[in-house]
Amino acid sequence: MSKTSSVNRKGDQLLKILQNFITRTPEALIAIAASKEGLSVASVKNGASAKEEDALAVAAARVLDMAAEVNNQLEQGDIGRILIEGARRTTIVVSAGRDIALIVVVPADARLGLAMLSIRSAAQSIAQVYN
Repeated sequence: MSKTSSVNRKGDQLLKILQNFITRTPEALIAIAASKEGLSVASVKNGASAKEEDALAVAAARVLDMAAEVNNQLEQGDIGRILIEGARRTTIVVSAGRDIALIVVVPADARLGLAMLSIRSAAQSIAQVYN
């Protein structure tokens, strides 16, 4: 199998994981799998604009870098998730393996309990594909 077909296969698997996530989590406005350098690898939007994708991927990478630095200083162990709660929306960033972060945006009034279960499941599926 060539490297290109392997990358395409992973991309297809990743897109399917995100599509299943959005189907199971209708309150999610956008789900992005991004490299920890801030490059969007795949995304599924459910009521969000396309221009938000790149900005969210870059912002998540910056937040992860800052959180990792603080986390190391405080000796808290691996980062579980990062929540950015705003007046209109909440952004959740979780690690999905060594090189990928899952970024999910939900309305501020969304119930996070079930969404977090779906996010954790999607992140584990993405980690299996990329690790």
